[in-house]
Amino acid sequence: MPTRLTRLTSRLLVYISMAELVAALYVVTTGLSLYHARLMFEAVLPTFIAGVAVAYASSSLKGASRALEAIASIMGWAVAATGLMASLGGPKVPLGVSLVVFGSLLASLTAYALRKWDVRLSVAMLGYTQALAGVVLLGAPWLGLFPLALVFVIVEAIGAIYSVTLHSFPSTFGDVPSKALTGLVFAFLSAAVPATLLGDLWLSNVLLGASMLISVLAFRGYRLRSYYAKARTSSSPIARGGTLYFLYGHAFAFSALIVAGVVLIASAALRLNSLILVHMVTLGAISLFVLIHAPMMLPVMMGWSSARRYNLTPFVSQIAAAVLWPFNTHVSFFFVGLAFVFDALIVLPSREPMPLSLVR
Repeated sequence: MPTRLTRLTSRLLVYISMAELVAALYVVTTGLSLYHARLMFEAVLPTFIAGVAVAYASSSLKGASRALEAIASIMGWAVAATGLMASLGGPKVPLGVSLVVFGSLLASLTAYALRKWDVRLSVAMLGYTQALAGVVLLGAPWLGLFPLALVFVIVEAIGAIYSVTLHSFPSTFGDVPSKALTGLVFAFLSAAVPATLLGDLWLSNVLLGASMLISVLAFRGYRLRSYYAKARTSSSPIARGGTLYFLYGHAFAFSALIVAGVVLIASAALRLNSLILVHMVTLGAISLFVLIHAPMMLPVMMGWSSARRYNLTPFVSQIAAAVLWPFNTHVSFFFVGLAFVFDALIVLPSREPMPLSLVR
């Protein structure tokens, strides 16, 4: 079980990341797009992931190195502080160092994790991808803001998504990921980092895109039909609705990963700039995975009660945001806000029916 320090750290870091997200969405409406970009990739994502990661890793422990868990929690604060400092114009090196140390501590908790191999691998890779993201910041300071943001966001955020999904998605339906393909996912993700540091951004994009395509197979995304049959067997409307929400969300998110993977591989031929690619990844895959897990995970982490009014509206709104971004960014961000409002309404205590409800 997480310690009091871990629970407090997780809750406060999530609240801080929410405040930073509101600030980032506000500044883009004022035309300060560079501040928006820096807040998002140097403050919001590292802080949110740090808060979730310490809770996730500590909840997977069978026994305990309380000292190690406490140090990891403290380093989560270091990630948040150095990330905010970098986003406000400070140096990126402290954030890079903090992520390397934080990720290494998380990975070391694997020694105390539950014996199931996929749980151990999940915790280890969560720490590894955070440390790897730190290496990107430390090794590629010469990159422009948006090319750096693209690689960093995929390694840190998509890497964290891989780490959690390899266990959470198949295990929900009594399955396990493919060991060989999971290894290949992280091999491609890892290989993209030296390619970036050596200045070969085309190869880096190809490797990152390939990791996305393989991840869908590695984490059993092709078994949606059989998983759907299992999800429908629950006699409880709320439990069935929650499982269907989880399943449909992954169907949308895996589709977004496939699209992002193909576009990244073809980005040189398509001549797409890094700004477009960053928003494709964040508004598509990353946001969809956050919308999946937030109403299921955050109430437990934050000590909230939940009405569990599961529905498809958050996913539909977020897909609309991703599609609309190239045409009108303001309308796109309106739908982003709408998606997260509907996500919050899943949790908000109420008996009012929700559109596209899955609880029947």
